[in-house]
Amino acid sequence: MATFKSKILLLSSFQRKLALFILDNFICIVSFFLAYYLRLELFFINETENQFISFLILYFSFVVLCFTFSFYQPLSRYYDLLNIAKIILVFFLYAFLMTLLFDYLTIPGIPRLVGFLHPIIFLIFFISSRVFAYYVIRKISSSEKQKNIIVYCNINTAEFLKNVLRSYNIIFFITDDINFEKRLIGNIPIFTLKNLNKSIFKKKKIDFVYIDKNLNTDKNRKKILSQLTQKEKVSFKVIPKTEKFLDFQFTEDIKNINIFKRKINFSSNKLKNKFKNSSILITGAGGSIGSELSKEILRLEPKNIILVENSEYNLYRVLDDLIYIKSEENINTLISYHLISVTDNEKIIEVCKNSRPNYIFHCSAYKHVPLVEKNIIVSVENNFISTINLCKIAQKIGSSKLILISSDKAVRPSSIMGATKRLSELAIKYYALKSIDNKLKTSFSAVRFANVLNSSGSVVPLFARQIQAGGPITITDKKVERYFMTILDAVKLVLETTLISKNGNIMLLKMGKQIKILDVAKKIANFYGLTIKDSKNLSGDIGIVEIGLRAGEKIKEELFYDSNIKKTSNKDILCVDNFKLDLQKFELLKENINICIKRNNVDKLKNILLDQKNMF
Repeated sequence: MATFKSKILLLSSFQRKLALFILDNFICIVSFFLAYYLRLELFFINETENQFISFLILYFSFVVLCFTFSFYQPLSRYYDLLNIAKIILVFFLYAFLMTLLFDYLTIPGIPRLVGFLHPIIFLIFFISSRVFAYYVIRKISSSEKQKNIIVYCNINTAEFLKNVLRSYNIIFFITDDINFEKRLIGNIPIFTLKNLNKSIFKKKKIDFVYIDKNLNTDKNRKKILSQLTQKEKVSFKVIPKTEKFLDFQFTEDIKNINIFKRKINFSSNKLKNKFKNSSILITGAGGSIGSELSKEILRLEPKNIILVENSEYNLYRVLDDLIYIKSEENINTLISYHLISVTDNEKIIEVCKNSRPNYIFHCSAYKHVPLVEKNIIVSVENNFISTINLCKIAQKIGSSKLILISSDKAVRPSSIMGATKRLSELAIKYYALKSIDNKLKTSFSAVRFANVLNSSGSVVPLFARQIQAGGPITITDKKVERYFMTILDAVKLVLETTLISKNGNIMLLKMGKQIKILDVAKKIANFYGLTIKDSKNLSGDIGIVEIGLRAGEKIKEELFYDSNIKKTSNKDILCVDNFKLDLQKFELLKENINICIKRNNVDKLKNILLDQKNMF
């Protein structure tokens, strides 16, 4: 069944038009014989030749009209009242012309009424086929169960929102205008906020409530929440002003693009107990991983969360999200936030001394390979030196654990970014040994995973933007394969590692099989109802262009150095790179890197970073 669905969605534009045309030919024939049966109670008459001539007249007249008025241009899944109205008008013109023609020709044995009956019957079947195609294609194009939502908005924007939120199942609209109470928009009912009651929500599980920005008040939200009958919590999403809706819709589209499904183990109760009465510091708190990690940690209700971020906008955005979650879920966790860079060691020391974090999640990193290649010194300072400094601080203030967020690019790195991540992993092992030797309580570990879907720099939003701009989609090489994981899965597994990782461990999140970037591009194009234009499908909607591998990129990524892998109590997490670090070699390497930075010797620093012997 899944194969049949995918084949339908992958049909080219020409193939879809041809399928509809063949269907209409069949309907035309059926309508012709029904017209004769309604008039004469016979499907065939004695004047067979004349009956065939009458069919040819009706058939070719229809063909001329349907191509003249572009019947096969509109996409079936996006049919609306204007399309239906156009079809009805054209068929009435068809009926009028055929009635006049049959009356004028007076073909022996052929009832003149057939010229009128055939177009009318044809019209009924034609519209029914389009309605059927509309529901079938929309059904199979959304392979996953749609989220149930309620939309609270001004009645004037309801139709607009119904169209742009089509990837959701809108249960009903809420408005303040009592004149529209219990009316319908399409087949979706309208209720007023004033008369909202529990009976309306009965047996309906709501996933989200979309609320107009101008109506987003505590009073309105509490009124809606008070009528919900379900036990599950419901999130509110704010609808922006109409002029900003393109950006909003793009964000919603990205959230709904799924490359794959997986189910992970997440021990929320154990983590709640672990983090209870704890202070947790997150560096890079406004980034893709850092912001999602901050939200999940907040839901575990620790004593304090300390956000460190060097981007004002990103810090504002994540802080706004956290304050909203606190309010909606009645969480008492204190949140402090600091607009500083992890490379500003003095300020980081001050923040840590004042907040005394029990756990430090080091997410801050420059991770875009081409940018890092052109900014080597600042990238080494941000990714590697900051890790060393944080490890020292964690030991000094007696933190329980520091967790580094690493990358699969740290394995046999071919890029500067990958080398800085590998060095950071080695720093984790170095300070773990130092903790053991000096009998300190601070534990260090790293978590390594691959590409995170929908993160900044991810191919998913990049491809989506290129598709919306009309293409082409650009990929580095059709052979390129990557591991993928959703942000939420990655963050939950990072938190899981705090329960199972030991001092000096490098934890690997199981990523499944590598996926071809080309297949990702095709899947995103299909999400938007488009097909790929290539040698096999010249009439496709959008092309793909290869631009060549960038400096430091690989065709395939690796997740570990050797086969010395240990399983953990969580099936989705492995322990890798289980070797003993040469402390003296690492100290010499660290010293040489510091000298290069001080002397601004970029060439020598690059040679050190790309020498695999230095990666142990």
